[in-house]
Amino acid sequence: DPYFLTLPYLLRNPTHFQPINQILVDQQYPAISYMESLLTQEGLAKICETRKSSDEILVKFDKSKVLEWLSFKLSYYNEYKSYLRNMTNIIAYLPTEVLSGEGKIIKLRHPKADKEFMVYYTPNMCFELFTKRDKHGSWFVDDNVVSSNELIIACPLDPYFLTLPYLLRNPTHFQPINQILVDQQYPAISYMESLLTQEGLAKICETRKSSDEILVKFDKSKVLEWLSGKVRNVVEEMKVAGVDPGFNSSLTEDEYIRYGCGIVSDYIPASLSKDLYDKFGIELVETEDSEKPPKRQKISSEKENIKVSATSKSKLKPPKQSRAQKQLAAVNTKGMKSMTAFFSKK
Repeated sequence: DPYFLTLPYLLRNPTHFQPINQILVDQQYPAISYMESLLTQEGLAKICETRKSSDEILVKFDKSKVLEWLSFKLSYYNEYKSYLRNMTNIIAYLPTEVLSGEGKIIKLRHPKADKEFMVYYTPNMCFELFTKRDKHGSWFVDDNVVSSNELIIACPLDPYFLTLPYLLRNPTHFQPINQILVDQQYPAISYMESLLTQEGLAKICETRKSSDEILVKFDKSKVLEWLSGKVRNVVEEMKVAGVDPGFNSSLTEDEYIRYGCGIVSDYIPASLSKDLYDKFGIELVETEDSEKPPKRQKISSEKENIKVSATSKSKLKPPKQSRAQKQLAAVNTKGMKSMTAFFSKK
């Protein structure tokens, strides 16, 4: 703060009014005159008594004002220290489009879960923001170790996924896209209009030109064809990247497609998800219920395990000895003390 540098010069002659350019004079450190360009009349009035004379402002040291100004600085410093103590570091892994700072974080309705989620919007594309939280965590950032239990990742998100639920609200009527992307709870959905093109909408909608605007209507067959292409892209990327969701090198093509359908289904309404599985001739399995075995089956299997362990205890075979163990067993240990004898109380 340049006003701190000004105080010693004001104290040299605290009883006289002077122009600030005559106060900031120092033969040993002449660069103090540069501070004049950083001072304002409003700022000087907080530490000085001011007086206007013809076309210049005269100032004089005012002890009460200076003490008031310093008290404010002290309180601000204490608040800042408290803020630093309570501040949580957040680590983010972001693409260059996000780091450019040309976008904004907006809240939208998730196309599948119908719940709020965070999206980073830029004029050219949008990104879904994922947050991973742990109880504790530290990260290497350049040459520093930063304590943070959060990691934010931004992943590109196709805006047409966000458009599907709104097209499904009135699937039988032609409408302009700006009348479709309307949501009182999440008004930021209107930003998606700038990311949509006529060519892109034609892949998921039936289009019609009316005077100077394009009208669109949901087209189920086009949407399923578009989603099928997304699934195939996911499968190809998984194969190229060597991603094996089942940790099994012998996955069939149908199993890959099932995983691809599952990933794409995370961003579409449930009704379309079922149709997508049907298009590939794959049965949509509810994994949550099917993976849980019946209680009776679980209890009986536990009883069987108990019986097996109880009856087989007497029949257990001794483990095979290694060559070194056999050689050690053949050593004549008569008259030798055991190792524990050296550590026993005398």
